[in-house]
Amino acid sequence: AYYINTLNSEEYALYQSVELPLVKVLFDMEVQGVCVNEDMLYLLSKRYQEEKNNLQEKIYELAGEKFNVNSTQQLGRILFEKLQIGKGTKKTKEHKSYKTTAEELEKYADESEIVRLLLRYRRVQKIHSTYIEGIKPLIVRGKVHTTYHQNLTSTGRLSSSNPNIQNIPIR
Repeated sequence: AYYINTLNSEEYALYQSVELPLVKVLFDMEVQGVCVNEDMLYLLSKRYQEEKNNLQEKIYELAGEKFNVNSTQQLGRILFEKLQIGKGTKKTKEHKSYKTTAEELEKYADESEIVRLLLRYRRVQKIHSTYIEGIKPLIVRGKVHTTYHQNLTSTGRLSSSNPNIQNIPIR
C-alpha cells in the first residue's frame, strides 16, 4: 500500500494497466509450466555423457596418465609441470596452485590440443550437469514449473528462477 501511494498518476496508470494484469498472466504461466521432451533429454544426457567419457580418455592419453580432470590442483600439475604448457607459468601466491580457469586456459588453446579438449570437456560437463541432469528432478508430469519475476531486472525484462529456464543454451 505504501508503494502504491508513492506513485504519480502516470506510474499508477502503468501499474493498473500493465503490471497488475501481468501478475495473473505470470501466475497462469507458472501453473501451466513448460513442456519438457523427456525422451530428448534422455538422449542428450546419453550423448553428452559419451562425449565427456571420450574427451576424458583423449585427455588421459595426451597427459600420459589418468587424473581427476575436475581437480584444479591435479590439472595444474599435469599441464604446467608435466607437460610444460605455458612455460614460466607460476603458482598463485594465495593458493599455491596453478590458475586453471577457462580464461587462463584459453591463452594456451592455440598451442595445445589437451587444453582445447579440456575446455570442450568443461563446456560439455556444464551443459550435462546443469541443463540436463539438473532439470530432471524438477520435471513434474512432463513439465517444469519455474517462477517468473517481473521486477528483478534493471532492464524491465522478465526473469525466471527455480530453474532459470531463460539461461538454457539454445544449441
